[in-house]
Amino acid sequence: MFCYWQYITSTLSISLYNTTDQASEGFSKAQLLTGSLNGTYNIVCFVVAFALVPLALKIGAKGVHFFALILGGIGVFSIPYLNDTTLLFHLYNPFGESIEITTLFLYPVGLGIAWASMLAMPYQLLAGSIPKEKTGVYMGIFNMFIVIPMAIQVLSMQFFVYDWLGQNPVNVIRLAGIFLIIGGVLTLLIKLKNKNELVT
Repeated sequence: MFCYWQYITSTLSISLYNTTDQASEGFSKAQLLTGSLNGTYNIVCFVVAFALVPLALKIGAKGVHFFALILGGIGVFSIPYLNDTTLLFHLYNPFGESIEITTLFLYPVGLGIAWASMLAMPYQLLAGSIPKEKTGVYMGIFNMFIVIPMAIQVLSMQFFVYDWLGQNPVNVIRLAGIFLIIGGVLTLLIKLKNKNELVT
């Protein structure tokens, strides 16, 4: 997600408008589009969040997180291959002209589902895997493993990974999608006492 937040505008600017010039009209359009797409995935996240608990009760938190990360990874990886010209449908707008929904708006659906799961399921998986008397300690350690990788990403991406990827934001987005998919697969390795038990 950190890679996505950092490089999505540049990726859209290149893949849709073939420019990296931040003063260009294409880059300005990419900035506006980023706002719409991010708003879309957050709306999807909000709606999907209500379905996570019943889904987790049915197939388990591990299953939910696996499928969510796979969908998110596919969505993010597909960003460079989508466009804002192929129309899917028109969305009714009570305040004016209808809103055109293009293929580019497919990826926020997957990303929104993944984001909803990321905000809830890891804590559920952890809570179901640790001794109750040590919950505070393990939650603290878990939060460290959110922040530390972000710091590593900032340093590694800036100083050598970005060069290794050809200094191309599109490749960073593809890598982010791949890592989401890998994260989903690794979720299957988590051992739980009861896969359908929700810890409150």
